[in-house]
Amino acid sequence: AFETTDMLRRALRLHVCDYIHKPFDVTTIRQAVQKAMNRRLAQEDRNQNARARELENELLAIQMEEQLSRLRAELYAAVLHDMKNTLSIVSGYAQMIALRLSGVTEPTPSDWAMFKKYFSDINQHLTNSVELARRYLADFTQWVDAGSTTQVNRVLRDLEAFVCFHPAARNHKFTLEPLPQELEVNLSRTELFQLLLNIVLNAFQCTSEPHQVWVQGFVVSTPLDLLSIHETPFERMCNLEGFDNTPPIAVVQVRDTGPGIPEHLLPRIFDGGFSTKPGLGAGLGIMIVTRLIKRARGALHVYTKPGEGSAFTIYLPAAFVD
Repeated sequence: AFETTDMLRRALRLHVCDYIHKPFDVTTIRQAVQKAMNRRLAQEDRNQNARARELENELLAIQMEEQLSRLRAELYAAVLHDMKNTLSIVSGYAQMIALRLSGVTEPTPSDWAMFKKYFSDINQHLTNSVELARRYLADFTQWVDAGSTTQVNRVLRDLEAFVCFHPAARNHKFTLEPLPQELEVNLSRTELFQLLLNIVLNAFQCTSEPHQVWVQGFVVSTPLDLLSIHETPFERMCNLEGFDNTPPIAVVQVRDTGPGIPEHLLPRIFDGGFSTKPGLGAGLGIMIVTRLIKRARGALHVYTKPGEGSAFTIYLPAAFVD
């Protein structure tokens, strides 16, 4: 009835023992054996799927831990970078006060008025530093302050006042032209200030030789022609795929007459941790800039030419201020 000895062995191995003493035909036995084999294969598949899910969960946990480690490192680096900027400006104010007091036995009323303004500015910068740390912590915990907007020209005025006392701006010429019409963008005042400050400081620090830095604002009332934007040996674009090309668009361009970015370094300009200032920079400024650009659904265009300087142009979707 079992047709072959091998079929009998398979029946015994699969615990189909009742067919040994029952006179079933070959077809019935084959069906019973196949059914038993299917049950075993199904159980093996369930076991394998369960193991695969366990491995997938373990891999996901490892990946999440790696991502958290990277976020922690970026958080600490960004906070330290901003603390350095704040300490630099406080140091600049301290030197101004020391210079004002040198050779003076008793400060005049005008001196006290000047000191009061300096201390007010220092307090504002320290407050900004605390706010930036809070923002980075918000990024780390995946909490975003949705709906926060700020007026661009207000931040440009803050930037102009800040740069005047920053050590990086010494011996260099600085010119700022605000937007011809006020716009507001989807970043907080502190975030937009930090975005612009990092680009401006990079422009000042591109060389120790005296040079000029311009900051100029524009308003674009029509969508940009994105098809005409291409990466070349002298140009790079950041976040083109995530850019909200809905007008009006706030445009802020930062130009300098420095040495420009070498052609072989330009492709790495948006890489985290990369700096064109070996020994002086850690690449944190541009990392912060690209993060804020992506958060605001903006874009950043870089044009540079060795020996002539560089231009960083920021595009941010905006709204007119009533």
